[in-house]
Amino acid sequence: MTPDSEAWTKGLKNNLPYYQIGEANLPYSREPPGIQMIFTGNIAIQKARKIAKEIVAKLSAYTGLDVELIVIPSNQIIQF
Repeated sequence: MTPDSEAWTKGLKNNLPYYQIGEANLPYSREPPGIQMIFTGNIAIQKARKIAKEIVAKLSAYTGLDVELIVIPSNQIIQF
């Protein structure tokens, strides 16, 4: 789950894997029915979408499944 167009490093924070991409963090977790990625830090929406689309394409190629990107604006996130 790494982009090819950006330099990144992988880490672990609060027992969750994340990627550091420039000034932004990209933690992710497996959430039924898929994977949740949250961009935090200083990142433009266009760059975040580009990275997410690259990851979706790589996941599709790797799994052979039709992977869909669903973008949820931060003002519509539901927290439990």
